Amino acid sequence: MSSSFKNVTPTGPGGTATLLIVLSFTGFLLLTQSLFVVPSRQVAVVTTLGKVSGGSRRAGLNAKIPFIQNVYPFDIKTQVHQRNLKP
Repeated sequence: MSSSFKNVTPTGPGGTATLLIVLSFTGFLLLTQSLFVVPSRQVAVVTTLGKVSGGSRRAGLNAKIPFIQNVYPFDIKTQVHQRNLKP
């Protein structure tokens, strides 16, 4: 019985290319999961395993530990409430 799968062991033919592709994909995934952007007029709070860690993150590009830290953005816009005050 013939198998359509190719031998991709690290020491076999094609192993180095496969290993390079897997490592590149893993590195790209970790990089995209560790960077986040906080829009202007917002701040972000980073939690590590559910507990708030560090201070607030300001607008711009920020970093976090992938899969361990979560980001929660909050608006900091000034809100105006109309009040009818009678003298």
